Order: sequence, then structure tokens, then C-alpha cells
Amino acid sequence: MTPGLAHELRIGDRRVALDALPDVAVSRSFSEFDADAPREHHIRELDSFDFVVRVPTGELHGADPATLTFSLVCVTGHRGGASGLARLEDDPELGVTPMATLADVSAADLPTSLRRILESD
Repeated sequence: MTPGLAHELRIGDRRVALDALPDVAVSRSFSEFDADAPREHHIRELDSFDFVVRVPTGELHGADPATLTFSLVCVTGHRGGASGLARLEDDPELGVTPMATLADVSAADLPTSLRRILESD
């Protein structure tokens, strides 16, 4: 894990997805290039952003949506990877601050393709 945002998806006590998102909430750009102008680098923190959560479909087949928990956290520590099966929030070496949690997605407005995967055996 690297410092910045990270997400974790669990089915019950089992982790099925984990990824670092270190710059997901940052916009970077440069000034227009002009021979007489300085080349400034602009960095801006975003108020909202989208990101992709990749999960092997085999992990989701037949999963009860009530047992899915998605967590978005801010990691302040630094280590090569999250150890074991413990929740990110429970790993003291990572220095994790919870940002958002969605538990029991059964009532969520899930895409039809995801709902079909969850409902299949």
C-alpha cells in the first residue's frame, strides 16, 4: 500500500478486492506552452471523483449482497502490501483513516450486469 486513498471490498470476512488509489482525488495540468511563458504545473484537489473497482467475477457469483462491504480509506503509512486477511482499518502499520463505508449493498442501485453476477450460482 502506498500513502493516499485505497479501497477494499469484502464478502463477509473475506477480502475479494484491494487497490491503492494514491492520486485519484488529484487533478494535474500544465499551463499552455508558450515560448515566453513559464511552464507551470497546476495541482488541484478534487471535491468528487470516480474510480473503478476490479473484482474477479468468480468471487461474486452467488454472493449475498447483504454480506458485501466496500471501504474507502486514507493510508498515511507505507508498506509493500496489506498483510493477511485483516481489514485495512485493523492494520496499525498502515495508519488508516476510514473515509467511507458501504455495507449491505442489497438495497443499492447496482448495475444490472453486477446484479446478474450476484444472483447467479
